[in-house]
Amino acid sequence: MGWGLLTKTIHGPAFFKEGHGDGAQNYMVCFQKPKICMILLTNSDNGERAFRPLLETILGATMIPWEWEGYTPSYLEALRKLP
Repeated sequence: MGWGLLTKTIHGPAFFKEGHGDGAQNYMVCFQKPKICMILLTNSDNGERAFRPLLETILGATMIPWEWEGYTPSYLEALRKLP
């Protein structure tokens, strides 16, 4: 139940949380200074593929550590191939 913290973003400090389950994926990020949050809830195991494009397009949130979180296309594709 850990929360991730981002200290230097274009919107100031932020915190985020992601979640995974069978058939459901979610991601939430909140930027403290402009008081902007985005919550993404999906009912699909492929939902993670939408997180990065949505956050970068809508909020300009390019500073989120996608590689560290494992939200890269190659990593997600490799997970799908595991038995």
